[in-house]
Amino acid sequence: MPTIFRIAHALGLSPLYLLTFPEDDAWARAAELFRKMPAREVAKVRRELAKRR
Repeated sequence: MPTIFRIAHALGLSPLYLLTFPEDDAWARAAELFRKMPAREVAKVRRELAKRR
């Protein structure tokens, strides 16, 4: 397993959150906002986004 995955696993995070820099890019800012949301809201947003596909 690559190191980034081991570090993320040890911290209880997704590897995505170790590689995003919210001040640099809109996608990273969105990921940071998403990360801070309660799990119930994340599920709701994910369902809403899936409907748009």
